[in-house]
Amino acid sequence: MSDAINTLIHDLRNPLNNIAMNAELGSLILHTDSYDKEKLEELFAVIVRQCRQCSVELERLKAAVDELAS
Repeated sequence: MSDAINTLIHDLRNPLNNIAMNAELGSLILHTDSYDKEKLEELFAVIVRQCRQCSVELERLKAAVDELAS
């Protein structure tokens, strides 16, 4: 079962890395002289999607941990 948990943790890292990357990119864009509002909106949409994906993965991880505990 630890392999399944390791897989779930790996699956969480992917959206978290994307969230961090898009937040950093958004910050860089925001601090330019003429930033692209549409690009920022796209980045925020990606961040929201990835946060939702993290929530799904956390639920899967919780279920796996609960299964191990029983």
